[in-house]
Amino acid sequence: MKKRILIICGIAGILVLAVIGITLFLRPPGDSDHARRPQRDIFSPPESDDALNDSPEGEVEGAKRMLKEYLAWSIYPQTSRPLLKDYEDLINYSTLKLRPTRLVSVDASGKLTPSAFGCLIQPQKHSVIGTDLQTITMWCNRSPDGAFVPIKIQDVVLVKRTPLGTQRQPAPNLNDQGVNGDEKAGDNVYTMTWQATPSDWGDMDLTVKLEIPEEKENRAYELNAGFFASPRLIAEFTGNFRESIVDGSLIISAELNVMVPGYYEFHGNLFNTDDEPVAINRVKKDLKTGKQWIDFLFFGKIFHDRGTNGPYVLTGLRGERRNLPINPTEFAGKSPQEMDRLMQESLTRPEATQPNHEVMPSWEKKFVTQEYLISNFSNQPYDGPDKRERIQMYEEQIRDAETASR
Repeated sequence: MKKRILIICGIAGILVLAVIGITLFLRPPGDSDHARRPQRDIFSPPESDDALNDSPEGEVEGAKRMLKEYLAWSIYPQTSRPLLKDYEDLINYSTLKLRPTRLVSVDASGKLTPSAFGCLIQPQKHSVIGTDLQTITMWCNRSPDGAFVPIKIQDVVLVKRTPLGTQRQPAPNLNDQGVNGDEKAGDNVYTMTWQATPSDWGDMDLTVKLEIPEEKENRAYELNAGFFASPRLIAEFTGNFRESIVDGSLIISAELNVMVPGYYEFHGNLFNTDDEPVAINRVKKDLKTGKQWIDFLFFGKIFHDRGTNGPYVLTGLRGERRNLPINPTEFAGKSPQEMDRLMQESLTRPEATQPNHEVMPSWEKKFVTQEYLISNFSNQPYDGPDKRERIQMYEEQIRDAETASR
């Protein structure tokens, strides 16, 4: 395999490798979520069932620990959770601030040597939706003073990646000339803008080949940034809302106009009027075309535990259509044999060769609820069939482990 120098700057972070005169290229095969913003999963139990068998304290105590942790976690339902200040990825969900990484060189003998320079390539958005404009900035600085240094750009390549393969796009105009999104000419901060066409659905990979003239060794580097393009309008929130209290919880319903049917996942953030985060909700639903209402349920006990009266502010509504070969609802009531048949048949569907999701425009405005007191909501912990089934599973694990240890 031909080696080259690489800096991978994806949504999850930056990986830097450098070799004098050669480069190394790393990329996961096929369609992936590498260009999507990774978000903490607060909607799943703290550990998987497999952890029971690998517990360092033994199966009995491990199962008891898992049950205790689950009971603490499940005082709220899986789809309605507290939203905390440090959940930055869920509050500022459309952007990601990356950190620059110091370049590292590898000489012919394999010795690693830190460079005096670090670089950052920063997409403004992790997903470009519809006709939104993507802006990407890039710079390299010198240690220890942090001053931005001139960059000699050798090549700029943008490719679209889907399960069908990669397709090279027109080269973006990455520049430091005060045009095409660049704010100030000659400040050693390079900028490009990009707008999707209707055919640009998929992972977009930007590769910048460059040299740093101040380096005497004349090393060549690659910077790689990833983002996702979703140009088709699949659905949009209309801005109409209604609210109610049902079984001690707050339900805010948002009207949605669906253009492309499918299996959708939505999130909504709830704050108080002092801009303090309160709760977050997740909704998964199979939708047909047309206008319809999506219910965002905020569990009553959260308001008690967060200690905040209303009114409340709903904002940050966002959603995406899962473009999977099999809609999860197709498995309902199916036998194992029928599920196997569906899995095989799904390989011939168009979705098998398309990106695995499409993103809809988020609703950035604010809906302010009526005034509420904490006492308007229930303070009871969540109790539902999913919780009872999981508790039963842990209790059976404990009994089985105790029996095996005798």
